[in-house]
Amino acid sequence: MSINAKTFYNDFVKAVNENKDKNWKKYKNDKEWTSVATWLVSKIILGYDLKVTKEYLRVDITGWKQRIGEIEDDADKVGMKPWLWDLEIAVEHENKENDWAYELVKLTDIHCPLKVVIGYTCGNNRDNLESKRIVYAAELLQKRNVDDNEDYLVILGEAKPFKKEEFDYRGYLYDSKKKAFINLK
Repeated sequence: MSINAKTFYNDFVKAVNENKDKNWKKYKNDKEWTSVATWLVSKIILGYDLKVTKEYLRVDITGWKQRIGEIEDDADKVGMKPWLWDLEIAVEHENKENDWAYELVKLTDIHCPLKVVIGYTCGNNRDNLESKRIVYAAELLQKRNVDDNEDYLVILGEAKPFKKEEFDYRGYLYDSKKKAFINLK
């Protein structure tokens, strides 16, 4: 099974809602929620038959395919350890609602098919603020001249103060042709 932005978004939203009451209590505490969110992301990535690494290249979580078997003999012939893999997904989670753009720009330096930022937008005036921030994020990607063959997914949840006691994650996929993020809902 291949991983893509929309599937990952749906899997993430489903995972955070599976134990809604328990997760909601932890969601209110940044440190506890980061632990839960990164565990859920790791679990999702493992479900795609990818390896999971935390903080690889200072990226919170990466998913990769192992390819050592292809080069073991060649490496042995020259006395080297065999190292070969394909990075498939890089995920950054940022609790600070005004700092997730840093993570987005950082991911532009990583080469892989899917790059995901999970961030937050303040509950007060969320819709208006979020639409402005997602336009800003698209402008950042334009300035970075991102690869058209790599997907950028931004998943935004509601930051404190909360309007309601439920998860409200919204997914935005960057369309390199339109030079804009498209709402996945």
